[in-house]
Amino acid sequence: MIGYNDEVYSSVRALSLKGSLLPPSTLMDLIESKNLEELVTRLQATIYQPQVSQIEKPYSALKLEFAFRSHLANIHYNLMRVSPGGELLKAYYYKYIIFNLKVILKGKALKREFDELLSRVDMHAEELIGRRDLIVRALTANTLEGVGELLKGGDFGDEVLSSIKAYNQIKNLQIFDLYLDGAFLKKLMEAYLSLEEGLKGASSEYKIQRPFMFSDVENYNVSSLLALDVDSYNTLTVLRGKLWGLNPSDLRSLIIKPTFSVGLEVLNKMIALEALPEAIKLLNQTPYSNLLPSTLDEDSLSHLDRSFSLLIYKRANSLLLSFSGGLSSSYSLIKLKELEVKNLSAIAFGVEQGISPENLKKKLIR
Repeated sequence: MIGYNDEVYSSVRALSLKGSLLPPSTLMDLIESKNLEELVTRLQATIYQPQVSQIEKPYSALKLEFAFRSHLANIHYNLMRVSPGGELLKAYYYKYIIFNLKVILKGKALKREFDELLSRVDMHAEELIGRRDLIVRALTANTLEGVGELLKGGDFGDEVLSSIKAYNQIKNLQIFDLYLDGAFLKKLMEAYLSLEEGLKGASSEYKIQRPFMFSDVENYNVSSLLALDVDSYNTLTVLRGKLWGLNPSDLRSLIIKPTFSVGLEVLNKMIALEALPEAIKLLNQTPYSNLLPSTLDEDSLSHLDRSFSLLIYKRANSLLLSFSGGLSSSYSLIKLKELEVKNLSAIAFGVEQGISPENLKKKLIR
């Protein structure tokens, strides 16, 4: 049973780690690196030193990304052991497993060789919790369909099979993101509903007896972050699914429930509409009307995705600065570190590819 001292400790721990987030000036300094060797040298002066110092030459953006992700997984693992409501953070930890699973599914779809796939899978997060079974089984499959057969009946088995079926129909690798990200969010929602009697905006049918009490403020804080993830996923899934020609019944099955500011009625109406511009107009009824693209294509949806990420960053930053509680502080810190890792990975890739600092700045979420 996690007590008051644990809650205070996890809050203080999260707030102290907030101070370890790289300031914008450091990111700008890293962007100016002329090559990966110089980037690694500059990273040695940051909190990422223990991870980057273990990278063997020749350096690559992928090796650096794994180092950044290892740093994030270490923080996440430690926080979920001491935070009240740690079940939610444990469910969020599935995101690392989902990341690897998507790499494998996309690789199998492209008929990548085993050794190449193995080099792109990061097992550190699984090793921390002593679990490698799912990813190892997926890696051993000879074909994409073989992954589905090996994982059938286990964690994410249904979603993997559905994603393979959908991929074979529309031949778009991003379909794996839709199905596997949805599987992750369902796990996260289940964990939250098991902790909390009801969410702000959730219908009474989802009320579940909770093992410990959240204050109303803590309930609002945590659900406000979760709501942004769910709203972002549901909105982008429906829009992308319609753009790719996913059938309506499959789209409806992907919606995460309970919904929040983008309600189930709006989402179902969007799915039913033939014309994409009319579907977008329905989102004017939501708090996200100012984010909406004027046209519907891959570039505009990527921009919308970035806009949601920025909202999540701002909300997490606000919650952490308010020092509002153990779970919301820990959850917010993980979200902020996650975004930092995305930005650092983008910098590493940009430096590797010789992208100019000015153009690289545009790729960061800040």
